[in-house]
Amino acid sequence: TWNKAIVYGSGAAEISCSLTMEAAPNKISAFADALNMVPMALAGNGGMQPINTLTVVKAQQVKNVFETLIEKKQEILLVTQVVNLILKFSEY
Repeated sequence: TWNKAIVYGSGAAEISCSLTMEAAPNKISAFADALNMVPMALAGNGGMQPINTLTVVKAQQVKNVFETLIEKKQEILLVTQVVNLILKFSEY
């Protein structure tokens, strides 16, 4: 069956995940920082100041663009696998 669920896009999902990770007791900060790169790249590509834009959006949590949930899940899974692969090869 096809999952028709949607999530907020334009980096909102990544910001939400990073805020959750930053608030976690063990603070998974490296992964939260990596997730923050998505909205920062979008801001930079749009001609905005990435750090300032991320700060403002985190404070407001603006949600106005949608993406499919399955797409977002696959994106985060793929990125996590790539990072694991890079870390594995960097050990050698």
